[in-house]
Amino acid sequence: LHREGLRRKRVNDKMNLFAFHWRSLPSRRSRPKRAYTSFYARSQRRKSSPPLPVPLWKIVSSPLTLSKSRIEALSDGVFSIAMTLLVLKLEVPAVSHHSSNAEMLSQLLDEAPAFLSFVGTFLVAAAFWLLHHLTFHFVRHVSRTLCWINLVFLMFVSLLPFSAGMMGHLFVHTVSQYFYFGNLLALALLLNLHWHYARHRGMADADPGDLHARGLTYRIAAFALGFAAALATSMWQPRLSALAFLLAVAAGFVAERAGRRRALRRLQA
Repeated sequence: LHREGLRRKRVNDKMNLFAFHWRSLPSRRSRPKRAYTSFYARSQRRKSSPPLPVPLWKIVSSPLTLSKSRIEALSDGVFSIAMTLLVLKLEVPAVSHHSSNAEMLSQLLDEAPAFLSFVGTFLVAAAFWLLHHLTFHFVRHVSRTLCWINLVFLMFVSLLPFSAGMMGHLFVHTVSQYFYFGNLLALALLLNLHWHYARHRGMADADPGDLHARGLTYRIAAFALGFAAALATSMWQPRLSALAFLLAVAAGFVAERAGRRRALRRLQA
């Protein structure tokens, strides 16, 4: 009986000790709550975190914007040199001091195709320079692709003295007209490509409703249409190729005037 009493006493002491420790622990209500963050808070935390470094391939493939002043200066230089070289294709008549006036006039009349080629090519080159200058009035900056388009355009500009000289010596020959009008058609198409690329890539301040930009688009397209008509006419009637060019350009300018009048009427209405 004595041993049984001691055993029960030890069990009671252990139970009392366990109960004391259990009471000393903090209750569930008094425990600090874990901070809860919602999905919106976590998303805002991600947005405010520092940005990740940009991959190298994105930096390499991103478009590089360049100043337009260098390409304008190069274009003016190429145009001025090409338009000056046109006069070198004119040759002084090989007559002596003792030649009569009739012989002098006959020699000058023989140079009439060269004079016509010089005057026509000079005026066409001046028109291309003016259209190119008008496009750069709207262009803010250029990219590498636009630079290469302009460089190819200037390559065909520098070819004008050669094609004009060939046209002056072989005025009604089919091959010379192919080369001459093909050169001018390439210039018109490249100028169209330059203008539309700059507009669609956001490099030009030309709104769709801008009458000046719309008129410039019509004029550049009219030149391309005119040279295409002249090139097609030279295949069958080389003598009428220049007339076909003038008629196509005139039709383009008439369409541009009509479109401008319709746009003005819409704005007034």
